[in-house]
Amino acid sequence: MARDKGGKKKGKRARLEALVRGTIREDANRDVPAPIGSAQQQAPPPQAPAGAPCPKCNTPNPPGTKFCGNCGNNLLGQSCPSCKTPNPPGTKFCGNCGTKMG
Repeated sequence: MARDKGGKKKGKRARLEALVRGTIREDANRDVPAPIGSAQQQAPPPQAPAGAPCPKCNTPNPPGTKFCGNCGNNLLGQSCPSCKTPNPPGTKFCGNCGTKMG
């Protein structure tokens, strides 16, 4: 690797390494410390949107998930054993005929 008079690396690779270290900004042509609070600091990763919590274990699951990722509970609800009407998760009695849900 070629070096300048001060012993520093020259070229695109050296500039890229300096950018990664945070010693220069993209718009600067020389090595200077990046200001505190600059774009060099990483923002926290975005959180995945949480869907409705599981009615059994209360774990949040991503929207559109059919089964809980923690306990495996059916998140789409269940059909009534008597009249086959779909009921929301956590329902204890059928909203259509009143049969106890299993």
